[in-house]
Amino acid sequence: MDRHAPGAPTTMVMNPTAQWVFTLLHFAVAIGLTAWVWRRWDRGEARIALLVLLGGGLSIIAEPFFDRLGFIWHATVNQWTFVSLFGHSVPVWMFPVYFWFIGGQTVYILHRLRAGASVRDMWWLYAVFCVMDAVLELPILYVGGVYTYFGNQPFWEADWFPLPGWYIFANGELPFAAAAVVLLLSSLGDRRYAYAIPIAKPMATFAVYAAIAWPVWAALDADASTFVSYAAGLATIALVLFTRQVLATACVRTVAGGGAETFWPTRTAASVPVVPSRGA
Repeated sequence: MDRHAPGAPTTMVMNPTAQWVFTLLHFAVAIGLTAWVWRRWDRGEARIALLVLLGGGLSIIAEPFFDRLGFIWHATVNQWTFVSLFGHSVPVWMFPVYFWFIGGQTVYILHRLRAGASVRDMWWLYAVFCVMDAVLELPILYVGGVYTYFGNQPFWEADWFPLPGWYIFANGELPFAAAAVVLLLSSLGDRRYAYAIPIAKPMATFAVYAAIAWPVWAALDADASTFVSYAAGLATIALVLFTRQVLATACVRTVAGGGAETFWPTRTAASVPVVPSRGA
């Protein structure tokens, strides 16, 4: 019995050049970011940041589930597989992407919140992350031979815009869900909860994504009409924006109420080191 999503392009062959390039490039970025954080940040803050980055990487465990229900297919022929679940396989290069892209965005959100960012600032940052997701994915999709979306996706055209529009909205929300759970752990008042970040972050990613994406998932699974598919896409986008407002407000108020002080006891403002300019 086939366990992959119906209509999946199971004969798709992984582009060998792209696989080498993406694997080396993204691991280099992940290692470089890790080294930079450890060398330039205060040790206590660096440990929290690295736990957040690790949690971002481990969130890849949810990817096969998202792929199965959201109709994404990573080329499996000649793929270097990192994890395979629900009939869908995810390549090795996706782990460092989750590590530095989702994890790094979460670290930056937490930095901005502790620097006094407002709910409005969080909305602007969300817009930036949505653009970043499109910039990261579209070139890969245009090149082809790596992964693809399929099925009756809303806000999608396989040739000229191969990234379904609803995904852009949903993917931009993931690091904010992760930041919220980190602040929740900090607000418990025991620094030892920091070691739960690598576990709690994938849980938050899984829960929030399922909560916002289920209308589209249901439409895709039912092979619904174009009208129903687009209505489901609009419903998912509405859920994303609602969640965006709730999490932004909760995070800002948690920091304002001192909820971040357990994990960052000596920092009330931005603590990322500023590299002096050549003329300084």
